[in-house]
Amino acid sequence: MSAYLKMRYAKLTSILCITLWVGFSHSAQAELRPFVAGSLPDILAARQNQPFLLVLWSLDCPPCLKELNLLADIRREHPQLELVTISTDDVDAIHEVREILDKQGLSDVESWVFSGPDAQRLRYEIDPAWYGEIPRSYFYNGEHERLAVSGALKRDQLKAWLETVQP
Repeated sequence: MSAYLKMRYAKLTSILCITLWVGFSHSAQAELRPFVAGSLPDILAARQNQPFLLVLWSLDCPPCLKELNLLADIRREHPQLELVTISTDDVDAIHEVREILDKQGLSDVESWVFSGPDAQRLRYEIDPAWYGEIPRSYFYNGEHERLAVSGALKRDQLKAWLETVQP
């Protein structure tokens, strides 16, 4: 084999390895989905008879970022915690949202980002009594009865809820 062919083969092998590595590293990430009218029923349907925590947050909300850090800690302690996040930022901020979720260790969590021209309509669809304050969380039990909480969650609050929904 000529030196040119060896170099070409090595280059192609490197490209293939990098491509596979990138593919495997992204496979650990959950897809960041656009949250549109009708998305909440999809989230609920995917968790029939299953308790979960729905957390709404934003890039420009410092308490939200602290809360994401707490949620990552709680998930390490309770890997069975079913968690869904929704960023109330516009879908144009999708790369920044992904970056924060990756940094916080939540890249494998089902995550959504507001998409569409009418954020108020999306908020109303989530909860007619919610006016957009964040952080905002919803504790869903197995029957999908929910408890809404405005403001940053606390560790003892999360632990107490986990004790009620997990065996």
